[in-house]
Amino acid sequence: MKVTALNLYPVKSMGAIVVDHAQVGMQGFVGDREWLVADMSGRFITAREVESLLLWQPELTDTGLRLRAPNGRACVVHRADYQELANVIVWKDQFQAYSGPAETDAWLSDQMGMPCRLFYVGAAPHRTLAANGGGTLSFADGAPYLLTSEVSLNALNQALQSPVSMRRFRANIVVDGLEPYAEDKWKDVQIGGVLLTGFKPCGRCKIVNLDPGTAQLSPEKEPLKTLAKTHQLAQGACFGMNFYARSVGRIQVGDHVQLQT
Repeated sequence: MKVTALNLYPVKSMGAIVVDHAQVGMQGFVGDREWLVADMSGRFITAREVESLLLWQPELTDTGLRLRAPNGRACVVHRADYQELANVIVWKDQFQAYSGPAETDAWLSDQMGMPCRLFYVGAAPHRTLAANGGGTLSFADGAPYLLTSEVSLNALNQALQSPVSMRRFRANIVVDGLEPYAEDKWKDVQIGGVLLTGFKPCGRCKIVNLDPGTAQLSPEKEPLKTLAKTHQLAQGACFGMNFYARSVGRIQVGDHVQLQT
């Protein structure tokens, strides 16, 4: 079994960057979900509420990132400008992250058509994850890493009238897989020289019903409706497995994936 794709999502709910290698950190891939759009109170905003976030395309730079809006306009963001701690809320987690220049927030608000702010998680995140003994977590929903399987996607697509791509599921790591949904039971997995531990299947939400290329919601509520019928677990309609890192290092497309016993 091998890694077939790796993805970074520098800004939560925005577009992906497809990479051929990535640096594994304890809170997630370096460069993954380190930035967050929030309302003026600090509560996170995602494509669940603002579908057009999916059409924004971030680009990582040596000093931060470049944000490109759906209309093509761009803004350069520097990590060094994000020094002031402020309160943010992601789901039930309340913690501190770094806010930046008012000019950047004003530009973002204008492009989004609503008042909002951009936050940076920082080199030492202030958010913890109970599953890995209190280790840190970025702005991801609830796990540092999401792994999905091409075999599982093929099984889902066989049950759908209109197949969907893996882009719907916003995975960090895609593998070619063994049996459909076998990843639900994976515990310790070694990829290259890095050890990851699976701790819960990923319950899915309406974001998977959004076409990542258009941000249009499926009128048939697919593929979530079919997933709820064919792969319903305790966490809900599930696709993919959540992992945290036990060690750091580099992984790349083509690396062998070994299940530890």
